[in-house]
Amino acid sequence: MYFKLLRRNSKRSRKENGIYLASLIISIIAFYIILSLENQDVMKFLVIMESDAVNKLMGLIPVLYAMSLVIIFFLVYFATKYQLDRRNHEFGLYLMMGMKRNRLFFLLLAEDFLGSLFALVTGIPLAVLLSEFISLITVRLVGLGIIGHQFTISVSAIGWTAAGFLTVKVAAHVVLSGRIVGKEPLSLLKITGEEKLKPIDEKKVRIRLFAGILLLLPAYWMAVTGISWIGLLGMSATLLFGITGTFLLFQGIVLVLGKRASVRRTAKGLDTFTFRQLQENVCLRSGSMATASLLMVAAICCLGFGVSMMWSNQEDRSYSVDFTFQGEEDEVRKIWNQPELEEKMGVLFELRTGMFYAGEVFYEAGEETAHTFDASEFLEAAKKLEKSGERDILINNLGYFVRDAPYLIAESGYNEILRLKGKEPLRLGENEVAVYGDSGFSTEKLQKLLADVLERGLHLEMDGETYSVRPGIHADNIVTDRSIALSMALIVRDEDFLKLRDGDRGSSFWNVKLKEDYIAEKGQMQAISEVNELLKDCPLEYESYLQNMGRHLFYAVAASYTTIYLAVIFFVIANTVLAVQFLMQQKKTGRRYQTLAVLGADDKRIYRSASVQVKWYFGIPVAAAVVSGVVGASSMCGALTPSAFAERIGTLFLGALVVTGIIVVVECFYIRAVKKLNYRHIWEVMQTLPRE
Repeated sequence: MYFKLLRRNSKRSRKENGIYLASLIISIIAFYIILSLENQDVMKFLVIMESDAVNKLMGLIPVLYAMSLVIIFFLVYFATKYQLDRRNHEFGLYLMMGMKRNRLFFLLLAEDFLGSLFALVTGIPLAVLLSEFISLITVRLVGLGIIGHQFTISVSAIGWTAAGFLTVKVAAHVVLSGRIVGKEPLSLLKITGEEKLKPIDEKKVRIRLFAGILLLLPAYWMAVTGISWIGLLGMSATLLFGITGTFLLFQGIVLVLGKRASVRRTAKGLDTFTFRQLQENVCLRSGSMATASLLMVAAICCLGFGVSMMWSNQEDRSYSVDFTFQGEEDEVRKIWNQPELEEKMGVLFELRTGMFYAGEVFYEAGEETAHTFDASEFLEAAKKLEKSGERDILINNLGYFVRDAPYLIAESGYNEILRLKGKEPLRLGENEVAVYGDSGFSTEKLQKLLADVLERGLHLEMDGETYSVRPGIHADNIVTDRSIALSMALIVRDEDFLKLRDGDRGSSFWNVKLKEDYIAEKGQMQAISEVNELLKDCPLEYESYLQNMGRHLFYAVAASYTTIYLAVIFFVIANTVLAVQFLMQQKKTGRRYQTLAVLGADDKRIYRSASVQVKWYFGIPVAAAVVSGVVGASSMCGALTPSAFAERIGTLFLGALVVTGIIVVVECFYIRAVKKLNYRHIWEVMQTLPRE
């Protein structure tokens, strides 16, 4: 009989608390995915290229795991408290009929344990499948291809997920079950009374409403203008204004609901009752609703930032060559003439760079001469631009270019890079130069200002000869990764390069592009990986595209995986808090629906009133979160993503809207689930009324 009761109660609990069970399953999936991160194909690839950084990320995972367990504990505690409070009358009957307190205690623990096992048995397989799906999709998105993918199950991740989940569940249930069995049967059988709502002072509520709005506006302004990210003071002020404003806003919303609930000629059906209910719920739970809304804001910001980081990894990747070697030509060709490498090499070309030392003495026709350089027209043109902070930065940067010795790049090597990327070669004319500027050293706005300067028909002078400057900036990567990084340089014809360098060929970087058919057969990353393995004993200094890819990919993966994980946790907790609070209040005010039925309200109107209450109760915090979340996500992406991507305000704003739309869609499923549970509760209450 005892075990039959246990199975029946456990099954009923799962059926009646579908939202809570779904939240637990989602949490289990999130736990497993973050704990099994090292098994992801992307992470296996990154371990080879960025092992130190990956190890630091793996060291951060336990911190995220522990923090999540603490958050989930409070979620489990309050949700379980709601479930047990609903069954107080049932527990009182058990004790009245002779069940011992210790048997009731173990009955409650066993019920919860069966529910936890059900969540684990359901969640773990889903987590494993979703983890594999994410792994395959991620490598596809970032351009790795499926590199020898093998289906894997992380036993340690399963173990830590189960251990942490069961620990949290048991800890919360022991505390709550102990309180239940410690009560007297009479107190458990007593029907819980409604909370008394204090009279509302409209003047104070109106002040709080306007104060909340006035505090949120500067918070939004600081986030949009970037002041929030200038320092600790800016961020602290933004958070203070935002959090305080949100709490005051929810305390003031009861005034709006009160006006909506006022008896008017236009009021229809149970509108007055519906909004009186809402006003009471919001007034009694304004703190919880504000907290849930802030958690949703955090979820939108984290999800928006995580998606933007993956997106920026796609946008910023510039690919032209696979390897870059430093050394003499005969040494490089000796390496590539090996049979296992020669059949894989497609193009090998030299890119020459060197500094033009203004003021350096050289001898021409037996006479001592000094190199000269004059690019003052650059500064004069920049000073004619409209005054702005970016203009001042550009003038400062050009000052270094004008005063210091400029770097030169031979045209032939740069043209080969353009050819590999499918672009037209430069074809510089006599006494003509082009400007090279690495976008990694400046923002998009500065690049546009410099391009505007170069459109003004500039000239410069080197060794007494005048060179015209071709309009436009050229920013194609000249090597695979970091062999050389030039903030600003001049691309000159090969003969001018040798003349200005006194016949010195400068530093030679030998770029390699693998054969197209080899890349098509193996996939880009797999092909480069195989060649990289063959070059492990290479005596020359070299770098591969894997290093460039690995670094950018690590930043994207580290940010996106952790922030999306936190977004899921925040979102689940926020919705569970709202659902639990609403259903608890509905339970306490259930007899009001009986009164409505006695007064003549039909079932259709009563259910419609309940539906409107759920929509508004969830809609208010969601609407507040959407506004704050879109602003916060755009600001966060603009401040923390790479500068070239961060300045695309329209793209970031659109991305934030898309992410917000996804969250709103998921929110609709939560609302629908709560409506069903609320309908069931109202139906149970209505069944106690005598029917004709």
